[in-house]
Formats: sequence, structure tokens, C-alpha cells
Amino acid sequence: MPAHRKSGIARGKIRPEKLPGLKPKEALSLLGMLAQAAASVEKIPAAAPACPLTSRPNMLFTFALHRIANDEGNRDWIRWSSCGDVIEIVSDLVELRRALIRYGFGPGSANSIKKNFNEYRFSKFSDGRKPVPDQDGVVWTKWSHCHFHRDHPEWVQNIKRKCPKKRLKQMTSD
Repeated sequence: MPAHRKSGIARGKIRPEKLPGLKPKEALSLLGMLAQAAASVEKIPAAAPACPLTSRPNMLFTFALHRIANDEGNRDWIRWSSCGDVIEIVSDLVELRRALIRYGFGPGSANSIKKNFNEYRFSKFSDGRKPVPDQDGVVWTKWSHCHFHRDHPEWVQNIKRKCPKKRLKQMTSD
């Protein structure tokens, strides 16, 4: 942390004589303990810890996606399957992009959203045929992950992003 951002205690600006009612040795001891405590507090990251492999913050696509899927106002373009282990999303992903922007994700393209699904190891359900619209003319894409379930939001934290091959080589060679 830059010196100009440290607290007065950590920089040594508070002097023993500024602490009335304490003997000089007690004041020095107290200031030492406060300086250590301030230094340890200042080392705590303000944001979520970064992934050591991707150096990205861990407010993850998966947490935002789970919240979006559980929002009743989004039922016309994202929904859970009856058993809660598959999400179905309108294939053009326009509404999902808008919802992700509200959660702080950049205005990515549909391809970047699909890339996120793949990087977090979601499986896309497809029978190899051309997509068939439902009775309303809407084409739905189905995605699944073993730790992504409607009734178990606590499982989402177990979903990890794939390690980029280039970064994996760098880490194993060190």
C-alpha cells in the first residue's frame, strides 16, 4: 500500500506524548500494537480475492447468473427446468446481456457470454439438430452444471473457471 494511503498510526504520526494519562513506556507499547494492527488491516483487499490463475476478481459470472435466474421478473427470457438443474435462456441473449450489465459486467457480445458459460464448464444441451422454436416462436438454449442448481445457491461457489493453457504452462514452469 502506498505510504500516502496508510493510516497515521502505521506511518508513525501519533507520538507517545499525544496519549494523555499513559506512562511513556505504556504509550510506546500501545502505539506499537496499534501500528501492527493497522498494518495488518491495510493488507486486507477491498475487493474479492483474485483468482491466482486469471488474476480476475471473483465476483463471478456464475453468482450473477444464479441471481438473474431466480428473479421472477426475468421468467419470460430465463427459467429453470422443472427439477431445477438446467437453466433455459432465450437464444439471442439480449436480455441476459442487459441483466449482466446491471451486475457490473461489461456490455459483452453474445459470444463473450457463451465463452463465460464454456470457461465455467457449463454443458450446453443439444441434440445436434437445428434449434426448434417453441409454440411461441422462441428458441431456448439449455445450460447445465453439476453445481448450478435452483435449490442450492451455496453450491455456486464450487464452480471454478477453467485455467488458460498459457497461464497453466507459466505456473508449472516456475
